[in-house]
Amino acid sequence: MVNITDSVDTVTQYVIDKLKANAAVLKTSTNVVVDPQDIYYGDQEKFPRTPSICVDPGNRARILQGVSYRTDNNFVLYIYVYHAKVQDNQITRKEVQQISEAIETLLHSDPQLGGIVIHSFCTLNESGYVYRQNTMYRTCRITFEPYSKTKLR
Repeated sequence: MVNITDSVDTVTQYVIDKLKANAAVLKTSTNVVVDPQDIYYGDQEKFPRTPSICVDPGNRARILQGVSYRTDNNFVLYIYVYHAKVQDNQITRKEVQQISEAIETLLHSDPQLGGIVIHSFCTLNESGYVYRQNTMYRTCRITFEPYSKTKLR
């Protein structure tokens, strides 16, 4: 039986495993190759291949719900999509957006993350670009917010 968690690490690893297990779905829905080896725990400085996906654990706010020591756990994870390809910037930009939207769709298809949270959803999808190791990458940052209730032990 799966237990609801208050662990940021457990939630982050679940998302990474979900993305790796469904990389073929992302490829099919976007026509862009997303290789499971290009999905990382945490943000990165170097990317041997693109597009690459980084799942970066953010915050977990814990709110006490009375003398029963139950807590509401509000998680924040950031999912980054990085892409740099020698082609028209419009095409690269579009591919990044398509990948990020496919990731959102995939995550929304499993709102309880296999039973480890009560619910989750993507609250923000920001697009832009960043420089890493003197290379410009087109990027999207998805803010993903799972929620759980647990009891302090």
